[in-house]
Amino acid sequence: MENGTQDITEKIQELSDLELACFLCFVAEQHCCIVEADVHDLEAVVEELSLICRETFGLTAAILRCGPSTTLDEFTQSILVDDTLRPPNVDSDAVEPKDYLSVPGSGAARHFKSPRPYSQELGGKIANIVIATSLNESSEQVQIQALELIRGRRIFSRKEVHKAPDNLLFIAVQVHGPKRLTLHLNDHIFISHLHQSTDPLVHIGRAGEGDDDDIASDAGSLSSVIHTPPITPIEASRSRTPHEGPFISNDDIQALVTRAAGVSMSPDVRAYIHDLVIFLRTHRAIAGGVSSIATRQLNLLSRVLAPFHGLTFTTPSLVALAVRKIYPHRLVLVAPERERSLQWGSTLQAVKELLKGVAIDDVIEEVLSNVDTPL
Repeated sequence: MENGTQDITEKIQELSDLELACFLCFVAEQHCCIVEADVHDLEAVVEELSLICRETFGLTAAILRCGPSTTLDEFTQSILVDDTLRPPNVDSDAVEPKDYLSVPGSGAARHFKSPRPYSQELGGKIANIVIATSLNESSEQVQIQALELIRGRRIFSRKEVHKAPDNLLFIAVQVHGPKRLTLHLNDHIFISHLHQSTDPLVHIGRAGEGDDDDIASDAGSLSSVIHTPPITPIEASRSRTPHEGPFISNDDIQALVTRAAGVSMSPDVRAYIHDLVIFLRTHRAIAGGVSSIATRQLNLLSRVLAPFHGLTFTTPSLVALAVRKIYPHRLVLVAPERERSLQWGSTLQAVKELLKGVAIDDVIEEVLSNVDTPL
């Protein structure tokens, strides 16, 4: 058991930021994340994620390119893959239709009867990983369809019902900017990851030289969930451990799921999370985004991060890291005209000057610095 734990820890240290983001979602059993990038890096990030699906996790991937004219039929057809191409790492039970739907936040399962008019004998299955580009540019109906896929784990076409696999992961890749997903879909996104132009794309450059330097640079970036010390020249000369099949197997994922379930959280850390949520919710620059779903996912991610760092308990530093992944895509900055101090005599011009240049990341860092950290 100890050797198995050491093997997983060593694998984690070799993963890039994008691989870690996907890995976190699988271990947390959450089915969606956002990756934001510059417009000229978008296609490269999509290609990198597609390679990660196949080479790192051994799963099928479907790429959905969205836009204002994307229809519901195009959405449905784009996320289907030929079932004969499904890799051996995928458990056949994961893609078989089930007669129940798990209710989020409850241990029970709600039973239902599948509609008889819909055929279950389909020519294709929903891919394990759906990569949707520019989903925020698509119509509200398409985004509602994406939310239905994430929450209901199924999607309806004109004549068929398609069941999603148990290990579904929906990745929305979009240009870093002010335009967001619809409110409810955005709130169901588990974590966000900002890909900088300087961040390496390891799989695309695998055939080139300096891949390990790229991984070291990636692990040292501010957006990484795993921070490693600078590597020595001997360590830098090593490449990823040769392996047969996917680098991260389903057994690896289940091992971390088991370890995450046993992570403990002290009362002081619970109080710290509560204080962070209150400070974010009452910050004068924030108009919304600190929802109950976000709070539940903050608690979840704070626990899940522990086994990634070889711990059996949650620390304040892991909570701070979780805050930086949970809230950037959720928080909404207040408009100067709606800032609350206007009710108490502040002038609009003074408020505009105060909020000028304030970004969501600035608010998060200010809150983390103002809330007392438990010893």
